[in-house]
Amino acid sequence: MRINRILITSVTLNIMGLVLITAFILHKGSLAWVISKLPFIEQKHLQIPKITLPSVDGRILLIGDSHLAIHPWSEYSTLPFSNRAVSGLRIKDINIDTIKGYPALVIVSASTNDIQVKKPLSTEDIKASLKALFLSIKNRWPDSIIVYVSAPHPNVQIYEKYIKAKYPEINMPIPEQIEAIRNFVSSLGIIALQAKSANIDGVHIDVASAIAIKDEIEKIFANRTLHRTR
Repeated sequence: MRINRILITSVTLNIMGLVLITAFILHKGSLAWVISKLPFIEQKHLQIPKITLPSVDGRILLIGDSHLAIHPWSEYSTLPFSNRAVSGLRIKDINIDTIKGYPALVIVSASTNDIQVKKPLSTEDIKASLKALFLSIKNRWPDSIIVYVSAPHPNVQIYEKYIKAKYPEINMPIPEQIEAIRNFVSSLGIIALQAKSANIDGVHIDVASAIAIKDEIEKIFANRTLHRTR
């Protein structure tokens, strides 16, 4: 009986101690306060480290949306590619200020997500946004060659079956709008490449088109290098 009383007393005291410690911690500012008081934990280790991307000096810089982001360009070519494209990016989301270095070529794919959103931009608004983007690229890297990659015409049957059925809020890119944007880019004196066909989702650039675009980029890169060495 005495052992049971000692055991009960010990458990009771432990519980009371935990309650008091918990109350004290909450009073001081929760678990973060406790961690801040531990001398063997440096606070910098509690923060997520920032990833510094390598410089794009002399490389082929890819920026824009998923048309570029989904392809392993370095596997298609031996040229130095730096793929900074991000799926879902709209024109207004492209930020070149954080990119270090001076690229030889800047490959841009943008406008599809501005068309496909629930409240799409008009063709005129897209043209104005692209013009502003190209101007910022020229101001940042005046000697870099800009190349615009135009989205392929969508495969309507595949789109309606697999994308529209699952994501009814997404608009299908209109071929006439794609053509109008590409022609506008060309009118600015910028090289505009056309992706010929879409992959199995009916919208994105397929492998064959990507490789054909890669071939054109290689020619542009070679010509630039030749002219610079003369």
